[in-house]
Amino acid sequence: MHCLTRATGGDLIAALRAQTLPDSNRFIWFGGESAQAAAARAFLKSEHTLLRNETSVSGYWTHP
Repeated sequence: MHCLTRATGGDLIAALRAQTLPDSNRFIWFGGESAQAAAARAFLKSEHTLLRNETSVSGYWTHP
């Protein structure tokens, strides 16, 4: 498990890209700003071909 918070800072998409994902028996939960959530969803689908039941990606706010 890898968690980033506002207090620790860091780029969520860069952290996601740096993770080694298993080929099976996997589940990714991603929550953050709406544009980052869309980028995370696209990355997981295109780079790792994760299925919809293997992810929960939510954009909770929009950066002004």
